[in-house]
Amino acid sequence: MKSQKFPTFFSSGSSRMNLPYQAGLKIRALVSKLKQTNKPETELFDQVLNHREAFASEIEFLEAQGIASTLCDVFANGWKIKFDDLNEVSESSFPYVKATLLKPSMRNPGETLNEAKARARKGLLLGVEQVLKEESNQEFIAKMEGSRGKPSILQLIDNPSDLSEELEKCQDDTTKMNQVIDPYIQFVEANTKDKYTGIKLKDLWRYCRLTWSMEYNHSPAREVRMLIRNKARVGHPIMGIAMLTNPISNLSGRDEHMATTYESFISFIQEKSISLTKLIVMMKETFKEEEGLISTKDFNKTKSGSRMAPSYAEIAALAKANREQALENDDDASADYFLFHSKRAQKLSDLESALKDLKLLENQTRQEKLSIVDVDQNNNFKLLVKRFLTSKRREVISQDVMDVSVCGAIFPYNSLLVGKLVAYLMASEDVRKYVNKKYEAAENVIRSKTAGKQIKKPTNLKGLTTTSLYGVGSSQYNRLKLLKQNSGIANALEWKELKSTEGYGTYHFSKRTKKIISDLEIKKKKFKNVNQHFGEGASPKMRELKANLKRIGFTEDVIKHEQKRRTYFVDLTKDIRESIFLKNRRSKKLNKAPEIGKAWMKRHLQQRICNKEILSSLKEEKIENFLLSNKFKKKN
Repeated sequence: MKSQKFPTFFSSGSSRMNLPYQAGLKIRALVSKLKQTNKPETELFDQVLNHREAFASEIEFLEAQGIASTLCDVFANGWKIKFDDLNEVSESSFPYVKATLLKPSMRNPGETLNEAKARARKGLLLGVEQVLKEESNQEFIAKMEGSRGKPSILQLIDNPSDLSEELEKCQDDTTKMNQVIDPYIQFVEANTKDKYTGIKLKDLWRYCRLTWSMEYNHSPAREVRMLIRNKARVGHPIMGIAMLTNPISNLSGRDEHMATTYESFISFIQEKSISLTKLIVMMKETFKEEEGLISTKDFNKTKSGSRMAPSYAEIAALAKANREQALENDDDASADYFLFHSKRAQKLSDLESALKDLKLLENQTRQEKLSIVDVDQNNNFKLLVKRFLTSKRREVISQDVMDVSVCGAIFPYNSLLVGKLVAYLMASEDVRKYVNKKYEAAENVIRSKTAGKQIKKPTNLKGLTTTSLYGVGSSQYNRLKLLKQNSGIANALEWKELKSTEGYGTYHFSKRTKKIISDLEIKKKKFKNVNQHFGEGASPKMRELKANLKRIGFTEDVIKHEQKRRTYFVDLTKDIRESIFLKNRRSKKLNKAPEIGKAWMKRHLQQRICNKEILSSLKEEKIENFLLSNKFKKKN
């Protein structure tokens, strides 16, 4: 077989594959067939389903489905595959079908920013299309779009032609804009209904979210959903939607900004002239507080005759083994108990070790009069500080920082920079007040189970993070700031751009792929080790996906999609670093939603409506283009 050649625009990124032999042979043949007939490689999954009889067992068929679905996902994102030569070796001596996946660059030579964005969007839409064609979503869409005499979401979608005409009247007198645009935030509660249509707010939000070019995955943790409505128009049409949720555990740009990485923290304490002695006190307080929160009531740590009871590390190891046994036996209650039993024991073990090392450092610092510069390159010191920073980061992102995971405009407001308005509104006093109130008495489920007793930690919203949808081109967060001089706003508001992400994640894998390879894990192991339950650890989706992809022959680097995303942060305190480490409780005065709306109109909308081309284009828009039923038709 001749080696395949690929264009030079492919990045240096690649990922190896060792596919199960029988399933891999059939996948290889089907890929070859698609190429020979000039059909899209994204049809591979359908080809596997059409050749069910070619697979010797249910497991082999499921393996092939998992491989094909995964490949369809990456093909849709512009990846290419190159199979190794078989060289006529036997199955016994060559148990795998080997191949290499080549990843595209974020932007190819000669490609415009819009073309690069369109290519990235195309990959995302494959998963969206799969979701929209699900029976439950098809029924939901039909219900929301209504029929004669029944409430419909269309009643809350503004008429683009009429909106354009009204805004055109404001071109000569922009002070009248608030008679056409008067935005406000409506928080989505479980059973609250829209007063104009009687439709539940959560269903309105869900429909609008399904119009996005990225799959929506529900979060089991904190979640605040919002509709942005226009009070100035009949029926208060929807202008945009947003959602705040728990942030991911590690995000390099954010963590550096908050000084919760080692280098950034050392720079911070030097900037604030914090001595080594003071740092030791800060670490001891944190470790002691953590230790005090953990119950030891079911740990036997007493001596029995001449034999010492097991250590916390030994207790943790035994509990982990017992959990796997419980999962195999479908004993969820025992599995849950042993999960947190092991976490408590391991945490106590780590804290014992940390406090012991801290005592040695304290004595040495006192005897030798050490300073930060004397120890900041010492490996033991680094490990101790990193343990402290992990604790502080875990605390702040579980309580006081949230991620803006959904933020944007809804048809026909897309062209009016309403996405920027929504982003500004997330940093309003209205949002901070609502979030703090909602979670003021909420139990931290993970910390409670880990501690073995109820732990309540009220939220005090200190900052918001987000990442751009695409790694190339402009973003609605670029240079996003309201200042007194450019908008008349009382309190400056700025989304700061931080370091981009590393290009790792799960977004390029569809819901279909995740389900198939999860089902395969259950078929092979008879249980799931990662069930995405509270307390199983950071990034359960990532860990589960890695393990399941490995099971069907993909290496871990397939998780790296090469699409580095821009990271943004808005600080809701005077300085979040001081708030985290120096317990500075000085609150920052935030703007209220109406004030932000007026500032946005002056900063952005005023110039926008004076552009005749934009209003002309808006006038030509058709409301049918918004309907989900017209986007992806259900398969016969």
